[in-house]
Amino acid sequence: MQDYPGNKGPLSCHAPARYVKGPWRQIVVQFGRRRGGYRKNGKQSQPSRMAISAVLTKPPKGGIFTRTHVSRLRWGIGMSEARPISGEPKEKQRRGYSSLDAIDPNDGGKWQVLLQDGKMDHVARLGLGAAMELADTVRWSLLHPRALFRGVRDLDRDIAEKDWLCYVAVPGHAYDHKTGNKRPAWPGEVFLVFVTDERVVYTWYWCECDQQQSHLPVDYENRFTEKVW
Repeated sequence: MQDYPGNKGPLSCHAPARYVKGPWRQIVVQFGRRRGGYRKNGKQSQPSRMAISAVLTKPPKGGIFTRTHVSRLRWGIGMSEARPISGEPKEKQRRGYSSLDAIDPNDGGKWQVLLQDGKMDHVARLGLGAAMELADTVRWSLLHPRALFRGVRDLDRDIAEKDWLCYVAVPGHAYDHKTGNKRPAWPGEVFLVFVTDERVVYTWYWCECDQQQSHLPVDYENRFTEKVW
């Protein structure tokens, strides 16, 4: 048990250090507490949850941990007990996979999708540019889509799945796969992230945008079954 400055009462470690496998090499240490509810108008509220998350990032080529980020995360009263509208659990975990936050197509809130550890290792071997695209652009696009489609028809990649999702985003920057350098977003293109019906990230890539609606991919009317939003 230890006190965290600015908070009343002790914080207890509720999760061990977690090593996230992949090109960005992170260790996440979380401390949290569950505070009791209070009475309002004669009714007992649900307890709230608070957590402290510290992230240490190790360079892809090894060495000491050079970046440290500490943040306070607080969930409002009763939010931890909320159930998604779809009936599916918001959190998603599976052995051999890492969980990523994404927008839930059912209610516009957050849920989690999965990324296979083997896919992360494969991307890391492709170079710094591909690794940064996964670590930054993919994760950002899952949380900031400009459009979301269900039902994917991509004959070039042999994909025809009625329940898959496609997150369409317009990131402000991209990464050069040859040099690994950060650069302005590719002009006239949008970024697509495909998620299977089991909520597993399948693939992602930049794509030419529609001439009339530049935040959508070209030929979106024929490539997807329905536009969720």
